Amino acid sequence: VLYGKLNGHDQFAILLLIQMKHSLEKWRTISKNIANVHFQNKLNASIEIYCSEIKADPPLFNRITASQWSKTFQKVKMAIQQANHTDPPSMHKLRIRYKSMRYLATFLYDAGVIDVLDIPALKYWQTLLGDIQDLEVRIKWIEESSNSTDMIKQLKGESVNLRQKYSDQEEQLEAFITKIDRMVRSGIEKLELSTQLSSKN
Repeated sequence: VLYGKLNGHDQFAILLLIQMKHSLEKWRTISKNIANVHFQNKLNASIEIYCSEIKADPPLFNRITASQWSKTFQKVKMAIQQANHTDPPSMHKLRIRYKSMRYLATFLYDAGVIDVLDIPALKYWQTLLGDIQDLEVRIKWIEESSNSTDMIKQLKGESVNLRQKYSDQEEQLEAFITKIDRMVRSGIEKLELSTQLSSKN
């Protein structure tokens, strides 16, 4: 992210290369233990158990889906209430919560639980929140790595503008996630009805 956003600014070129080299060395160390064979075997076994449990008890999928959605939606709603456009860490927390909701809503759409999903709007909010976080990461990195006050001032101005844009549109985000919540709950109810009907046959 830093390289993509700051590439072309000569004063940061050497610092970025040093940072990239350091990050790659760290990645080499930790990547050996991420998704290794043991992890993959455990994951595959868990998926098989889950699928066999659903086969034995079809309403289990509905119960898990309803529970997972409810938890995810409540976390996003709470994060919106706690988010303050003048407090970047609260915006970052909202971004993380929103991202989880977006991925779950997309999964439910792909699984046929919901019929319609406004993908562009879903992406819009994640992009806006992500752009705010990217700016904050750049500001922090430049503050720690160099003394380019002009660049810091410019990025802080961009961050303030994006956070204000979020603040101006916050009610639209709340309305949007409430709409998705209604669609998902309606989809789960239809799924439950369908499961009940098929179990009677």
